[in-house]
Amino acid sequence: MTRVACLIAGGIKPENVTDLLHYRPDGIDLSSGIEIGDGKDIGKIQAIMKEVEQNVASIS
Repeated sequence: MTRVACLIAGGIKPENVTDLLHYRPDGIDLSSGIEIGDGKDIGKIQAIMKEVEQNVASIS
């Protein structure tokens, strides 16, 4: 069976990224889910990074 790359995009937030990581995507496209007003929120980015790091460590 050939493996197809899986990228997840759209509405990804700190609140839902852990559930999405169960699908073991090859990448996550962050955009509107980490914005406040006209810019990116560093706190939301850091929260997502923390969830990703914790979940990747548990998978490895």
